[in-house]
Amino acid sequence: MQGRLTALLLLLVCAPAMADDKKPLQPTMDDVVLTRSARIGPGTWVVADANGNGVIRITASGVTLDLGKAALVGAQDVDPDALTGVGIHVKDASNVTIRGGSIRGYKIGIRAENAPGLVIENVDCSENFRQRLKSTPEREDPSDWLRPHDNEKGEWEAKYGAGISLTNCKGATVKRCRVNDGQNGLLLTRCVRCTVMENDFSFNSGWGIALYRSRRCTVAGNFCDWCVRGYSHGVYHRGQDSAGIL
Repeated sequence: MQGRLTALLLLLVCAPAMADDKKPLQPTMDDVVLTRSARIGPGTWVVADANGNGVIRITASGVTLDLGKAALVGAQDVDPDALTGVGIHVKDASNVTIRGGSIRGYKIGIRAENAPGLVIENVDCSENFRQRLKSTPEREDPSDWLRPHDNEKGEWEAKYGAGISLTNCKGATVKRCRVNDGQNGLLLTRCVRCTVMENDFSFNSGWGIALYRSRRCTVAGNFCDWCVRGYSHGVYHRGQDSAGIL
C-alpha cells in the first residue's frame, strides 16, 4: 500500500501542467506543458523563460491555445537587446492552433519546430528582441550588417530573434498577426506550402518576413513597411541587409 501511495505522489509531482477545460489557464510559472486545449485567463502574465525552451510548451497534436485578451510577458523595463527566452514553444505536434492575445518581452514570441498544419492567427508578437545599433548619424558601424546567408544551424533565431519563428512546419498558416517594434516579424525555415496572409510585420529593424530553404509558400496581403536598419541621410543608406521580405 505504501509503495502505491509513493508512486501516486511521484506521478502527481512529475505530471506536466495541463489545462482544465472549464477553468482558464493561469500561467504564473515557467514550463507549463499543454497536452490538451486551453484558454488563458485575461490579464498580464509576467513569466520569464529561465531555460530557453518556452514558458508554455505544446507537445501534443490537435491542441488549441486561445490567449483571448491575455498578454504573456517575459520581461518588463528591460532593454530590447537583453531579452531572452521563448514565450510559446510548439514542438513535434501537428494541427496546433494558437490564437489571440499578445506575447512580448522575449527573444522569440512563438517558436514552432516540426509542427505541420500549425495555425497562428490574430496574435500580437510585437516588442520582442532587437539588437542595439552601433551606427550613428555620423558613421556606419559594419557590425550592424545582417548575415542572411548563415542559417544552416539556426543562426537567424540565435542572433536576431523573431516575433514568430517556424522551422519544418509544412502547411502552416499565419494570418492576421502583428509584429512591430522588434527585429524580425516572421522567420520561415525549411517550410513547405505555408500561407502567410493579412499580417502586419512593419517597423522592425531586420526583416518583415524571411524565408530560408522554404518553397511553395503563399505570401499575400501583408504589410512589411519600414523594416530598416542603419540609415543616415546623405551619409549611408544601404539598409544593412534589412528587407520587408527576404
